[in-house]
Amino acid sequence: MIMIYGANGYSGQLIVEEALRRGLRPMLAGRGDGVLAMAERLGLKVRRFSHEAPDLKGVTVLLNAAGPFSVTGPALATAAIAAGAAYLDLAGEYPEHAALADLSDAAERAGVMLLPGVGFGVVPTDCAAVLAAQGLGAIRRLVIAYETRGGASRGTLETVLPALHIPGVARRAGGAVSSRGGERSLVLRDGRRRVTVVTNPWRADQVSAVRSVSAADIETYATFPGAARLLMRIGGGALGGVLRKLALAGAPAGPDAKARARGGTTVWAEAYGERGARRVVLRGPDAYDFTARTAVECARLALAGAPAGLQTPATAFGPDLVRAIEGVTLETQDP
Repeated sequence: MIMIYGANGYSGQLIVEEALRRGLRPMLAGRGDGVLAMAERLGLKVRRFSHEAPDLKGVTVLLNAAGPFSVTGPALATAAIAAGAAYLDLAGEYPEHAALADLSDAAERAGVMLLPGVGFGVVPTDCAAVLAAQGLGAIRRLVIAYETRGGASRGTLETVLPALHIPGVARRAGGAVSSRGGERSLVLRDGRRRVTVVTNPWRADQVSAVRSVSAADIETYATFPGAARLLMRIGGGALGGVLRKLALAGAPAGPDAKARARGGTTVWAEAYGERGARRVVLRGPDAYDFTARTAVECARLALAGAPAGLQTPATAFGPDLVRAIEGVTLETQDP
């Protein structure tokens, strides 16, 4: 049985819709009345509980779609280990993945998989990085960048905006070093388009790629709107707080179907190894549709069994996982 916790949130609803489209009948879960009404409307089983007191009886795969994952992740993962259920979530930030790494040994002893990042963060970047690194021997440098085209959900904004002034990390010589958002930039090409990306040191690939690629140096970049880059420069003072409140004021739950259809994503992964270099360019649907499709695919695969302990999408299911996602294309280039 697959359980989707936070099923009535913005991303949770998209995941449930995708699961039903794929012929799955997940159990829904959440802490409010909304999930009860949603389950009744769809004719699905439901449980209501807080992440602090989960009821996972009979659950094989727990897919956590309820952020902030820094709060819900450790509690639900711990409960999943105790219940013998695989734990999946949508976390895409470094601290969220690092927190689950602390539970890896307990999960391995229990024969339970922990797989954070089954959405746009980090399925496409993780798989693209592994595909770029294949056959190159020891990887000395890995560069991962992505662009999202389309709107952001209120939940994403509430997670990202408060942390833009806080240093993140980059990998240097096999260790983690402090890095600030926007401190470096790259200009990449997507066909005829030139795309400017800036340092994104909070990206969870700084945890996942260490396991999936083992590169000595890892750099992570992303596109950010002008307001976000301004917040990176201003910091966490009073003016930054005002700007964050303005950005959140009136923010919708998330982009509607028409907006998502106009959106899209591009991922660049460049690997430099002892046997040469390779760039993989991955193009896919809007980040939220991407998330729904990859989350359901990972949950479906996890039902059949998965390796224990902390995993990445590529270590759990292989880097070709991303090739099975509707709307995804891959291209290999010389960097």
